[in-house]
Amino acid sequence: MSIISAEVAPKLIKANKLEVSCTYNNEGPCEAKNENALAPFEGETGLPPLTEPISVNNLMVAASNQLIADGQGIIIPAGACFTLDLAFLSEMGYAVAITLPAAGDVICENALFWRTPALDVADYQKGSVSTWDDGSALNSDDPRFGEAKTDYAANTFQIKIEATPLTAVSLASTGGGVQCTGHEGSDSLSMIIEVLVMDADNYQSSTISFASHAALGD
Repeated sequence: MSIISAEVAPKLIKANKLEVSCTYNNEGPCEAKNENALAPFEGETGLPPLTEPISVNNLMVAASNQLIADGQGIIIPAGACFTLDLAFLSEMGYAVAITLPAAGDVICENALFWRTPALDVADYQKGSVSTWDDGSALNSDDPRFGEAKTDYAANTFQIKIEATPLTAVSLASTGGGVQCTGHEGSDSLSMIIEVLVMDADNYQSSTISFASHAALGD
């Protein structure tokens, strides 16, 4: 029996309003890092290829059927640079904060994704975060993610994504161009994602089993 099980999903969904998926960031030096990260997984059989990070629902310990964290997770190779791709249902846009609950560290304090004029009917506004606030690329081996090796992953850590709809946006001309200021409203939504950092020894059918299902909302 595998140690953990999960259902493959195209994206992770919260309350049918917040959507999160993960892709590789191949900008600049990250491209070579990702090639090196993926090389050990070439030729693997019996599991989905890690040609893209894998989003999963119902992530659980197989023996007990106990959910790991909230049951939503991302599986990514060790040493890979990645981007968190977001979509949030709103009329004007949203502000995003991304943190590490265990350490209290901040990946992204207040990213704004906005549109003007506002829509009459809410629609999904896309956004993405591929760096820390200091400008360094998100990389699964970053020591800021901590060290929590398990018997099914080289490392695990949790990411909290909180999205807050904007109620107003003001544009002001500055020396460098245009500045967007968002005034946050209520109705924030947050999602806890368990990130499983895999090496080739962990990513085996004896460690994890998958079922394919559509993304689930709650």
